Amino acid sequence: MDIFTSIILGLLSLDTIRALIAMTGWVKPEAKYSWVIYGRYERNLIVSGLKELGFQEKKSERVLNNLRLVSANERDMYGITKDNVVEQLVILISRYIVHFDQPIQYGGRRTTTSSYYIDTMEMSHNEKDKQLMVSIMAFLYAYYNNSTKPKVVITPKGGNPLFAQAVAKYYGTTFIVAKSSNDKSRITSVTDDPYTDFRINYEGAWNVASGTNIQECIIVDCNTSGGSQLIDIVHDIRRIFSQTSAVKISPPNKVYVLFRADSGQNHDVDRKFKDNQCELYRFFDLDEDIKAQIYRLKKSVGDERVPDLYYSEDKRQVDEIIDQMKKKNLYHYKL
Repeated sequence: MDIFTSIILGLLSLDTIRALIAMTGWVKPEAKYSWVIYGRYERNLIVSGLKELGFQEKKSERVLNNLRLVSANERDMYGITKDNVVEQLVILISRYIVHFDQPIQYGGRRTTTSSYYIDTMEMSHNEKDKQLMVSIMAFLYAYYNNSTKPKVVITPKGGNPLFAQAVAKYYGTTFIVAKSSNDKSRITSVTDDPYTDFRINYEGAWNVASGTNIQECIIVDCNTSGGSQLIDIVHDIRRIFSQTSAVKISPPNKVYVLFRADSGQNHDVDRKFKDNQCELYRFFDLDEDIKAQIYRLKKSVGDERVPDLYYSEDKRQVDEIIDQMKKKNLYHYKL
């Protein structure tokens, strides 16, 4: 055997050893010198897989580059796309849904009875999940508004200010927390000046300078039930700005929530909002059966992990839940 043949065989042996080590995963990809083992292994593996599917080499390179682009875009939005955004929301809800043996009641003016509670406040205290909520809301807002962005985001003090504040920060807009008419911290003005009322009872309103003209003002919360708290804010803002010229803010007529927590009472909640010259936008409504399915998804994965779309069984259950929403006319996000 001549020296050149020995060198070639030696190099081939080294390459085989590298490939075997790469396949075993003994060397972590994030290790300092992992490139010695992996090199272009992962890239070549993808290209080989594409060739097996019938793609020519040039086409394989193009698909690989597109995959990189899609991956970068999805990382910016926590892996959310317009096609999987509802699936992502169902998964997120499943991680925070709680079941009670005895039905509980929640709500303001009109209470709702349910055996389930979705802890969206706890969700907002988890920074990653809060940002995921914001990204999901951004898709909902873009779905109905194309590329425009709100100038003011208002949320009820009794709602989820942490979430709404993150939404306002996402858009780089003014954030205001509204106190309801029955809030104990609400102050009755002694000056009878609506602009003063606005700045006192709407936290963050001091950032809205006198003479400001704002065209796009929206109300945001994580979810709603009957919607009365949100409609009350709409009425209060309209009342204030019909009585003052110090600030011109277009009266809000759009309310955005991720979902409606129930559909058992006041089925025609959309009519209720329209009767008050307002629109309620959300991805879907929940009823007891749907919440039960979401809770079963949570329990089915055990205590070792949380529900995740990367698991085929979890995705199958999520798809079934969404199908049920559609059959019951509870689904509002229609591409």
